[in-house]
Amino acid sequence: MTSPTRVLFVDDEPRILDGLRRMLRDHRDTWDMVFVAGGDAALAALDDQPFDVVVSDMKMPGMSGVELLDLVRRRSPRTIRLVLSGHSDREATVRAAGPAHQYLAKPCEPQVLRKAIRRALALRRLLASDQLMATISRIEHLPALPHLYRKLVAELGNPKSSMAEVARIIGEDVAMAAEVLKLSNSAFFGPANDVSSIERAVQLLGFETVTMLVLRAGAFKAFVGTSVPASLLVAIGDHSIRSTRAARIIARMEGVDRTVADDAVTAALLHEVGILVLAANLPEYRSVLDQQEREGGPIGRHERDLLGTTHAEVGAYLLGLWGLPDGLVEAVAHHETPAAVEDADGVDAVSIVAAAGALAHLYGPGPFEPEPAVRFEIAARERWPDWEAACQSELTLGATR
Repeated sequence: MTSPTRVLFVDDEPRILDGLRRMLRDHRDTWDMVFVAGGDAALAALDDQPFDVVVSDMKMPGMSGVELLDLVRRRSPRTIRLVLSGHSDREATVRAAGPAHQYLAKPCEPQVLRKAIRRALALRRLLASDQLMATISRIEHLPALPHLYRKLVAELGNPKSSMAEVARIIGEDVAMAAEVLKLSNSAFFGPANDVSSIERAVQLLGFETVTMLVLRAGAFKAFVGTSVPASLLVAIGDHSIRSTRAARIIARMEGVDRTVADDAVTAALLHEVGILVLAANLPEYRSVLDQQEREGGPIGRHERDLLGTTHAEVGAYLLGLWGLPDGLVEAVAHHETPAAVEDADGVDAVSIVAAAGALAHLYGPGPFEPEPAVRFEIAARERWPDWEAACQSELTLGATR
């Protein structure tokens, strides 16, 4: 019999806790819930017994929600950490909530909270499966989060961040500076005059694009000079750029939340990174590539057949290690299996990345065939014709590299 999910709710206001207790009464059969007032009481409860999920308010006297969740992260890394806050400045709250996996705003409907918890737990189970762990244990070197990316994200999280400081950080890496200048001068961005200043290039491209460029360059650089065939590296790089464009277009058309859009665009950029991890570390991955070349079909099927796991799961595991957001990690994990996502509804990061990958394959060569079920499922969505029409002209222009 499956043990109930243990959930700890933390708030300094008794009436909020009472409201949560009443609101979630119907979940008593599936959730073992504990409600405590404040951070100290939460730590005492955690010392007494483990919890699968901690849901905390942000602004509490004594120990803040950020401080509490940071302690939970260090004591119990696999515990899901959610912020449930009524803070009016959402952007400031999200920036402050670094230790949290997700941010939920008060008032929060019970189905929204349930969905967030169930999907987070499902992702944890996927990334801790025996098959995935058996493969990961044989990988000697997982690439580290690019140093430049860490510095850039820290700077962008600074309320006093400036274009000049971002440009200075970019200038620390000659190759990255060249990449930023190259893209800012491309026909895709259509500058009126040549751009020769990194600061001007950052202004033209925007913080989001520059951050993604740094992440992509760092992630792909780790595989240059390894056993990954150069042709595969180029093919995945080109496909990732087309997927990113498609994801950005779909997110804009659907008007999704900024957090969802950011997760989707970055996940589209990195959704095939697991292929590079496997090709660089496991000699038998050559057999996977050979089988795919002989028989055709989606690479994930051959990976599952010969390795017991897939590049989607390996890539998601890597991005989870890097501390990237759960929504992004989930989109990478399920970019070939969006129907497997629990409580999926509407347009979210998973569906955007799945659709973007299918469109990228449709309008340009990809490293491997897409999963037909994914295209069929996405094509069944009412919005697919509009997405396809909007993406066609962009994706047939060729990847900007």
